[in-house]
Amino acid sequence: MDADFINKIIILIILFVIFGTFLLFDLFKRNERYRYLAYLIALLPVNYMWAVKLDFAYNLSDQTIIISYIVLFVLWTLCILRDILLVYRKTNDYNDIFLFFMLAVIIQLIV
Repeated sequence: MDADFINKIIILIILFVIFGTFLLFDLFKRNERYRYLAYLIALLPVNYMWAVKLDFAYNLSDQTIIISYIVLFVLWTLCILRDILLVYRKTNDYNDIFLFFMLAVIIQLIV
């Protein structure tokens, strides 16, 4: 493992910690809507993995794009499960969740 690969892993871990902070924002009990930004913040580690062509499996041929989108799907699934479990039939909150999710999809399509 060379130093460049280790630096990429450290930056990726930092981006996942930032995502985790937004994912668990409800633990701070501040009643703000920053938790919905988790859909957008999930794009940071995924697009970083794609940009630097971070491949964990050296024996596979270039699978970076597929792995990146699988990670994005898992992160968005975590966000949706969190919102389904924590939002109890508040129509306004469901609209905000859908808005931020669609905004993240549009940004990912542009990138």
